[in-house]
Formats: sequence, C-alpha cells, structure tokens
Amino acid sequence: MFGHYVATYPTASREACDSVDLIFMTQAEYDGLYGDPQLPLPKAPLIVKRGPAGARLVVDGHPQEVEAAAPRLVNPAGGGEVLAGVFLALRADGLPERVALKYAVRAAASSTADHGVTGAHLTAELEAIRQETGEYRPG
Repeated sequence: MFGHYVATYPTASREACDSVDLIFMTQAEYDGLYGDPQLPLPKAPLIVKRGPAGARLVVDGHPQEVEAAAPRLVNPAGGGEVLAGVFLALRADGLPERVALKYAVRAAASSTADHGVTGAHLTAELEAIRQETGEYRPG
C-alpha cells in the first residue's frame, strides 16, 4: 500500500519516515526510498520485510539480517502483519530489537503455512515463542 506513495511522492515519503519512531516497509519500498546510497537512511529503526528471505533491521545505518526458515508455503498473505505484530509485542515486553525480530520472522514464516492467522502452525509457533521468552527479564 505504501508502494504507491513511494513511487509517486518519494521525497514526502522519506520526510514521513524521518518523523516516526519505527518504520516497517517492504524491500521494494526500501529500494524506492533508500536504494540510492547517496540518500541518508532514516533516523528511526527500520525493519525491511523481505518475504521468504526474512527481514532486515537497520539501526543507525547498520543492517542486521534475520533469515527465515523455509516454510511450507500455503498462503503468504498477512505474513508481514504477523511479523510487525509479534515484533511490537515482544519489544513492548522489553526484548532487544534483534531478538524480537528473530522471533517475529519465525512467526511470520509459520503463518504462511496455513490460511489465516488461526491456523495450527502459527498457533504452535506463537506458543513456542511465548514459552521461550516467558522468563525474559529486561535489564
């Protein structure tokens, strides 16, 4: 959805990105806004959703790749939304960005093995993530 604005209003889109605290975008949107290495990256942490390839976290200009496991692909729709939701929930619980993204990519990959977000694969993965992170104590 943001892709239209990236193509039509790239300068305004970059300005919008400079006024937020966290950015999620697809690889195509990233390429359209920041593909030119002469353009400065946004100040806010940026998560580039890369579909089956996983995601990239860019903080202070430093990219960190998180690869996705190869899921049994049934329906890729909604994977990016699952990634964003799990990432935000885990960050709200105090997990560091890189750790939260690792779990979010796992959840997003599992969500593509079923239709919808109530499938057994995503449900099981979310439970596993909850168990693995349940003892996390920030600081």
